[in-house]
Amino acid sequence: MSVRQILAGLLFMAVVVTRDRERLIKLWTTPADRKQLLLFTAFGLLFNQFCYLSAVRLTNAGTATVLQCLQLVIIMGYACVTDRRMPRTREVIGIGLALGGTFLIATGGDPTSLNISPLGLAAGLMCAVSAACMAVIPAKILPEYGSPIVTGSAMLTAGVVSCVFVQPWAHMPALDAAGIAWSLYSEIKPNPTIQNVKDGVEAFKAAEADAIVTIGGGSSMDTAKAIGIIINNPEFADVRSLEGVAPTKNHAVFTIAVPTTAGTAAEVTINYVITDPEKVRKFVCVDTNDAPEVAVVDPDMMASMPAGLTASTGMDALTHCMEAYVSTCASMFTDANALHGIREIVEWLPKSYAGDHEARQHMHEAQCIAGIAFSSGLLGIVHSMAHKTGAAFENGHIIHGAANAMYLGKVIQWNSKDPRAAERYAYVAKEILHLPGETNEELIAALVQKIRDLNDQLNIPQSIKDYANGGVKVDAENPQMVSEEEFLAKLPEIAANAEQDACTPENPRETKAADFEKILKACYYDTDIDF
Repeated sequence: MSVRQILAGLLFMAVVVTRDRERLIKLWTTPADRKQLLLFTAFGLLFNQFCYLSAVRLTNAGTATVLQCLQLVIIMGYACVTDRRMPRTREVIGIGLALGGTFLIATGGDPTSLNISPLGLAAGLMCAVSAACMAVIPAKILPEYGSPIVTGSAMLTAGVVSCVFVQPWAHMPALDAAGIAWSLYSEIKPNPTIQNVKDGVEAFKAAEADAIVTIGGGSSMDTAKAIGIIINNPEFADVRSLEGVAPTKNHAVFTIAVPTTAGTAAEVTINYVITDPEKVRKFVCVDTNDAPEVAVVDPDMMASMPAGLTASTGMDALTHCMEAYVSTCASMFTDANALHGIREIVEWLPKSYAGDHEARQHMHEAQCIAGIAFSSGLLGIVHSMAHKTGAAFENGHIIHGAANAMYLGKVIQWNSKDPRAAERYAYVAKEILHLPGETNEELIAALVQKIRDLNDQLNIPQSIKDYANGGVKVDAENPQMVSEEEFLAKLPEIAANAEQDACTPENPRETKAADFEKILKACYYDTDIDF
């Protein structure tokens, strides 16, 4: 939080220094105003930060936030005292509702007991007091100096002071208390690059570490896998040498994986993907030696996942299940996980997208069993194309999960020319999702339409042509990311690379570069595949 305050304060100062430098200087050189600012910093920002975090630790974030809202009661009381008046009717009603809500939170309706600890209640009430101070103390200087100057100065000061005492760059209480030495490596980009891996290897060596704890989505875990493999197999220090099925001899460094997204299942798989910026491509690595030893699958870790990420990672998980089920390496063991994953994801993903906590728990578990399914059953050409189009274009990356969502229906149409795959798709449609249709053709068409409906529910584009940066649909505010000209120019190379992707061999229907060109055109223009 202190780091965020410093950054926010610096942004404010950058604007103020260029536009209103004289008033900023006046605020800091006028003793009475400077005193007011420092009181606001101490009792408004710093004390509020301490109380709020204490309340969260002693209760939970929701309870702490509600208790903090009692500041309105305190401010109304302060206003009545300073104005020498009685509360108005609406203020009395507001005070009554606020105090009644606090009573219910604190006691659950039973005045003889507390639902939260006395210390938690006290911290929450002090949080309300400090929040009231945040509103009242700067009231005299705000009209003269304006919010950017006052708030920016206070946030920058509070951030610097708290950093001096807290030292967030070198503080992890739980590990420190347990006597566990640790070092943080966080320089990981979405779609991690070769350089991210190299830097991580050096960070591991510099820390003289024994193990890796990777927290995050697929990008963090893919990077950790590559680092762990190279540390114990230094002959593969050239990250590109890990592409495909590398003949590593030693298992990766002991790794604990804590996923914060519901889609990649990287915590239980033997796959990882690295971006090669020099060659403008992604490459897939498959290695039984890279699987983490421990996976902590806790739905609370994805509680704050934004809707867009929920959508794309969820469709990634659905694609894992679909591809594992029709893969040429599928078995009874992978089928059980794949089919259950499909049922769970289709039912719960839209609800998870809307923020439902129960749905997010279902999705967190479903994406994990999807990973178990494809770790043995392997994948197909949806992923081949997603890998090779992800980093291929100049104006940005196509988000992996969104790419899978756009391509999945087209690949089902392509693969359904294979009799075994057609039977399996029809089974999913009829027995798992209970979609309408009598013949295999009707059921497969219903399955493809269901995927399109999911994309619409999740605000994912249906085609590359309609894809804008961030995985949103093209509109007036979000321009097309991949032009037709660029797509057609790069299509032959992308198709050739997709044929060589590690996921292509297990696809139920043999797919050559010329086939990939046709399929990718259908994915760009959103046309049906009937060839």
